[in-house]
Amino acid sequence: MSNPAERKAHFLLRGLIALLLAAGVGLPALRGLGLGFLTPYYLLYSLGCALVCSLLRMRRRALSLGLLALLISQAALLAAGRGYFRQAGALLQAAIMGIQGTLLPLSLLGDAVCLHLAVALTLLFFLLSAPDMGVSLQFTLALLALGIYWVLGLRAELLWMLPALPGLALLHAYAHSYESESLAQGKLPSAWLIPALALLAALALALAPAEGTRSPALSRLAQQLRDAINDRFFFQQERARYTLADDGWMPQGEHRLGGPAEPDPHLVMEVETDELVYLRGAILDSYTGAAWYDSVSARRYYWSAASNRALRDELTQTDLPLQANLAEKQVKVRFLSSGASTLFVPQRLRELAVGARMTPYFNLGSEVFITRNLAPGDEYSAAYVSLKATDSGMAALAAANAALDDPGYAEAVRLYTSLPTHIQQEVYDIAASVTANCTTDWQRACAIRDYLAQNCAYTLDTQLPPSDVDFVAWFLLAEREGYCTYFASAMTVLCRMAGLPARYIEGYLVKPEADGVTEVHGTDAHAWTEVYLNGLGWVTFDATPGHGEPDRSGSEPPPASENTPTPPPPEQSPTPSPSPEPEQTPPPEATPTPPP
Repeated sequence: MSNPAERKAHFLLRGLIALLLAAGVGLPALRGLGLGFLTPYYLLYSLGCALVCSLLRMRRRALSLGLLALLISQAALLAAGRGYFRQAGALLQAAIMGIQGTLLPLSLLGDAVCLHLAVALTLLFFLLSAPDMGVSLQFTLALLALGIYWVLGLRAELLWMLPALPGLALLHAYAHSYESESLAQGKLPSAWLIPALALLAALALALAPAEGTRSPALSRLAQQLRDAINDRFFFQQERARYTLADDGWMPQGEHRLGGPAEPDPHLVMEVETDELVYLRGAILDSYTGAAWYDSVSARRYYWSAASNRALRDELTQTDLPLQANLAEKQVKVRFLSSGASTLFVPQRLRELAVGARMTPYFNLGSEVFITRNLAPGDEYSAAYVSLKATDSGMAALAAANAALDDPGYAEAVRLYTSLPTHIQQEVYDIAASVTANCTTDWQRACAIRDYLAQNCAYTLDTQLPPSDVDFVAWFLLAEREGYCTYFASAMTVLCRMAGLPARYIEGYLVKPEADGVTEVHGTDAHAWTEVYLNGLGWVTFDATPGHGEPDRSGSEPPPASENTPTPPPPEQSPTPSPSPEPEQTPPPEATPTPPP
């Protein structure tokens, strides 16, 4: 390219190659979208873009100034709600809906589809037509487009790829001419490629069946690709959530606690662990007087997305405790039966590795789940930090963090201390009396746990609670015996009455076996409480007698109070009725009084 005329010829030839390739690759897609009537406009846009690229490349300074002017003009149009980039945003939304199977928005934006497709492909192929780029990449892109259209069933539209054949032939000739400088001598090496490629294309079309054939392997691959895209970017389907009712622990159904339980002994999963671990399933924040439900977790977030990492770290409390250096532990789960979409994991997750076809999500309640129900053979493993109230040294750890500035504590108080208005005075009196001599939140939580374990008995054979009384009031004032849902509900409510943020958890209690592998059955399903302690975050408390593990926390009980409540005689019954709908009140103060 030693003279201006030769340079102009080269760039015009590159523009022609880009035009032919953009036409051959883009027209089948345009017609497959039902926009064939825009074919003349597509060719016109491609021609205009090819000419602009050729003219701007003739003068490098003109290219820079032209692009700058284009960006400025489009920025002004974007600010006014118009222009190329504004169209691009609407087109992206329509493309997402198209992937999900709704092609109507793409049809309605036909003009934008036509313009953007023409500009994008012409510019791409112009850049790739530089003689030093070779021809391998362009051939690969054309063949990839051919394969995609074939798999999508656009067999009739493949004829519109014919303009790509002379484009590829010219590109091949141009690249070789550039290397040998034969173009300057007027020679056309490799010109034989044009009839050869045309012959091959005609032969392929002649041999292809009218309706085409479908490869089962390719069909499965295409379906897996669609599933992967939907799982990672468009998962909004209603999911099956775990509840203790699935394992027979809620005889009245998931919307009403209590009654004689008959746990299902079916084999659920196999867990590899070297310590007792609480695998959380459902994290429930709101109490109605009859049951618990989740009110904060309508949205879901893709676990592996970098954009969600900060939220994920906040919910799994990677920065807590504020003052501690706790070792990570490992747990591995292998499902042996079908289940809900819930992944049962410890509370302080640090890493999560899932098996094939498992796309993990999380919600604002810190539940973790996948986009389908679990099936036998599904496996996942987790690294976590243990923070149970019975862990060794927990009392000292709580004391060391109690006075530190924990920015999450106020939000936990706001979300996890509300109660319905109907709970009667006697229950508030229990909370106040049990914690009367406690000076720290740690002591209050331990005192409530110990009170329940020492004053209420464990049994599965309970009476059905009356439908017109509060469940916790019935348990504490009349029944005084029950199983995990009774104890966990009572502890969560009493903690809230004492001003402690608390939430109710359902999942599985897994005790390690000697060989490190534990078979978990429906009888191992369990309910417990998590209490938020300043500087520590959420800590597992289990008030159910005979469950959990010995207390190694190093805590000392507070001095006995003269007002420590004595359980009432069995004949006494609570009188207030639970609200038929959830009714929340502002969080009580540290020394609670019942609402008016």
